[in-house]
Amino acid sequence: MLQKTPKMEAINQKLSKEFQPREDEIKKLQDNLQKDLEKLERDEAVLSEKEKNDLQDKIMTERRKLQRLSSAFQEEAAVAQNKQMQALFSEIEKVVEKIAAEKELDLVLQSDGIPYYKSELDITKKVVEKLK
Repeated sequence: MLQKTPKMEAINQKLSKEFQPREDEIKKLQDNLQKDLEKLERDEAVLSEKEKNDLQDKIMTERRKLQRLSSAFQEEAAVAQNKQMQALFSEIEKVVEKIAAEKELDLVLQSDGIPYYKSELDITKKVVEKLK
C-alpha cells in the first residue's frame, strides 16, 4: 500500500534528486579504480618498479577514498530516508486515527497479519485516498 502512494513516490524522487550527484561521484571513482586495476594488470610486466609502486599506491588511495565516500553516502542516505519515512508514518497515523474516529472503530490492525477479516472493515483505500 505504502509504496504506491503519491507521497511515497515524492519521497523517493526527492531523495534520488538529493543524493544523485554523490552517487554519480562514487560511480566515477569506481570506474577510475577499475581502469587503474586493469592498467596494472595489463601493463605490470612493462612498468618500471617505481611506476608499478606508484600505481599500486594510487589504487590503494582510491580504494580507501571510495570506501569512505560509500560509507558516508549510505549512512546519510539512510538517515534522510528514515527522517522522511517518520514524517510519512506520522501523517498516516493521523489519517488512520481520523478515519477510525469517523467510523467509530475501537481497534485498527494491519491486514497483512490477519488471516481473515470482513472487507467492509478494511480502511486501507480510505487511508490512501486521504494521503493523496
